[in-house]
Amino acid sequence: MLVPKDVLRRILCLLMLPPAAAASSAAQTTPSHPQSVLTAPSAVAAENGTPILTWPIPDTDAFAIVSPKFGQLINGSTATVSLKIGDQIERKTLRVVLNGKDITNKFSHGRDSAVLTSAQLRTGNNHMVASVRGAHKEWKVKRVKFDYYAGLQSGEPIAYYPPTTVGLSLNPGGAQPWVTLTTGTPASLQDNIDRTQYALPYPDATFPSSKDTPCTTQYQIVVLNRQTPEQEDGYMCAAGSAQLKSKLAGLTKGAEIVLVGTTLNNNADAGLDTTAIGGTDYSTYGAQWQPQGYAAIGVSGANAGSAYESYYLASDVGKPYMQVPFANGLLAVDQNSNFNFHAGNNMQFQVYPNDPEDGTSAFFTSSMTSPGNGTVSLWMPPAGSANGFWLLTLDRGALLPIDLSNQGLCQGGSNHYCGQFFPTGSTDSAVATQAVYNLSEALIQSSYRHMLMLTTVGQPFQSGIVSGIDISGLQGALQLLGGAGYALPSLTTSDSTYTLVAAGYGNQNSPIPPRYASPLASGVVNSTSVFSQQGQTGFVRGVMTLDNNGLYFPSVSSQEDGKGNGQGATSVSMDYDFYSISTQTPIDWPLTDTSGHIAAYHYASEQFLGYVIDETGTHSADLRYYYGSDNTKNIVAANTDFDCSVNPNEPNCVYVVGKGFTQQDLADANAQLYAEVTALKGTYTFLGDNGGIGTLIAGNGVATPVSDQVIEATYEVLNG
Repeated sequence: MLVPKDVLRRILCLLMLPPAAAASSAAQTTPSHPQSVLTAPSAVAAENGTPILTWPIPDTDAFAIVSPKFGQLINGSTATVSLKIGDQIERKTLRVVLNGKDITNKFSHGRDSAVLTSAQLRTGNNHMVASVRGAHKEWKVKRVKFDYYAGLQSGEPIAYYPPTTVGLSLNPGGAQPWVTLTTGTPASLQDNIDRTQYALPYPDATFPSSKDTPCTTQYQIVVLNRQTPEQEDGYMCAAGSAQLKSKLAGLTKGAEIVLVGTTLNNNADAGLDTTAIGGTDYSTYGAQWQPQGYAAIGVSGANAGSAYESYYLASDVGKPYMQVPFANGLLAVDQNSNFNFHAGNNMQFQVYPNDPEDGTSAFFTSSMTSPGNGTVSLWMPPAGSANGFWLLTLDRGALLPIDLSNQGLCQGGSNHYCGQFFPTGSTDSAVATQAVYNLSEALIQSSYRHMLMLTTVGQPFQSGIVSGIDISGLQGALQLLGGAGYALPSLTTSDSTYTLVAAGYGNQNSPIPPRYASPLASGVVNSTSVFSQQGQTGFVRGVMTLDNNGLYFPSVSSQEDGKGNGQGATSVSMDYDFYSISTQTPIDWPLTDTSGHIAAYHYASEQFLGYVIDETGTHSADLRYYYGSDNTKNIVAANTDFDCSVNPNEPNCVYVVGKGFTQQDLADANAQLYAEVTALKGTYTFLGDNGGIGTLIAGNGVATPVSDQVIEATYEVLNG
């Protein structure tokens, strides 16, 4: 069974990247099956046992997609879409989108239904989203996905469907098999369910496929269908950059996910240009900035700079931080029913100036997503550092220290002593002056491929000296990076602190123009005790995220006091595990290891869905298909039905002979589903109608929705 964080990782991958409606109910220890719609108030026991009355949403404010049902299979030449729209709904705000195309006009003149033809429907999976303002100005959003196979006859197998999130990884360096897609179902699984009656997700796949001959030329190209990425639309080889550019330019715009890379033991040439899939034209770069090994994931015809790219430079070869081109992340469906790549491998970080536990300043990074899964690294300034600034320069591709000419290799065992120390707080004016100059030069000479972590150690400046030396150069260097250089003259006590985390400046010789950031710019983190009244202490925590160039930047951060919500804490210590878990490459679902386990899973799913949401369609034997659907509120309300030790008579708990699984297989399936649905319940409590999403969209029926507040505030700013 997966540990809780692994369960959450799978669920969050399903819920967060694709759109998902959400709801939750309180935990129950006895079976709780959803009730039919009431027309009168019903009695509900409050915590003190006193009955209270609740009313259902009146029909005048009701909004729903009546047909097609979630997961329904339509095999006729047309499909009827029906909506339930209450009298008090603001019909003029209605918007209906099918597979990314607006079909609202089909519901004009008060019509609540429309007939869609094969020209408007897509063979396979279809996604429809309907939204409208309710009687109380809140937004109501309903979603449905359904299958369309015109002319599918009885006895014919139902085609595989693509899950809404798929894991994608590239084998480092172009080794074969180069591309791996993880759908949650192993390709080797023997699933004996009747595919003429039930729909199944695509199994895991690798590319190039078995019918392809792997490339031995300089480049290889894998072309995947953007709406069904498990389907390979092409595999091509290119002998050089000119041939590669031509092949990429010939792909259908917007229809393909394109993966390009150098093959094993081959490097890119000087004319590399992948702008046809959203990449970069490296033919304009100087030799020292041109990729060697290279990989990119983009979309045919996309804007330059939108593709994800990973590569190393000639100067990286042989260095501890060098990484061969790779990618790990998610393919997630967007509002147009197209899949797009989202890079994974988020890293948490922490900077602690004058950490009392270590006796000096410290910098941590962590890729942990669950116990034993990931690594934690600790770096500290060179031994003997006291009173000044510590600069740790990291490679943004690997978040590992760079061995610059004046920054030796890290020393020590588990505690790595790295970086450069600048004794700006020396009591010797000449030493302090030289340290200020050296630090400003080190900052300005940084590259856009560098991540700079700058923090104080001890007393940054001596009050009697800083006023007599020129620190304007250092202030200017910091300000170019987005640092708060104006705070430096105030850092003159033993408890003064300052921290800056930002990407390098990008000197004039780099292909990326020098960037001029501000302290409030995205990707810049500042903290100093000078602004203690704002809760700043120099201690910061946050998350590093990969950008489209495969380079890390600080995407989210918090100002904290370093006490971790412990005794005497004056700030809230944020839990950033969500950012790590939700972007990890999905793994196969549990209980997809044997034919007995998968048969038991199908049986438990079908029994449960049959009585909880009255589902009998082609997806009725796959509970996970409904995670994130509008039915989730009913599913999570009945989570304890899978606890067969408490509820042994629930249909999903009752063993039946001759179904292709053992009693132990069924017990395993119910135990796993209990863990998953309980985790799903917790996720919905946080994100659902009563949590974050409800507050954002509908205001939870209590206050004005956040979305409305933003719209109204914007209107006031623009119109005075």
